[in-house]
Amino acid sequence: MKTLSVLSDMDTKNIFNENKVGIYQCTHCYVKFPFTTSNQKLEIVRHDDFSKLRKDYINAKKMNGELATRSSLLGEENKRLREKLELLKLEITAGALEREVSALRHGKGLLQDQISTLIPDLQN
Repeated sequence: MKTLSVLSDMDTKNIFNENKVGIYQCTHCYVKFPFTTSNQKLEIVRHDDFSKLRKDYINAKKMNGELATRSSLLGEENKRLREKLELLKLEITAGALEREVSALRHGKGLLQDQISTLIPDLQN
């Protein structure tokens, strides 16, 4: 039928409860009784303090967006640098393998020279 706001007394921290109370009438017996539709805590705050809080909230929200953008950019940069590092590791490994193959070829040549002096008739 109707809803009303009922406020409790304020406590020492300037907080009070607001209860939304409705009046319900039974469709069968037509008895009216109250019921609570919502309950919330309220606090009295000076307008200047509230304005400052609102500005701080807006600034924090803006900074959060900027930080999210920076985080995304740093994530992409991190990925790029990891790929570059992996490529450098592969290049270093390839260089070491090339030096090893070169040393083995040189050693093979020396061995072939020694074998050819010991066995002059042996041809490759």
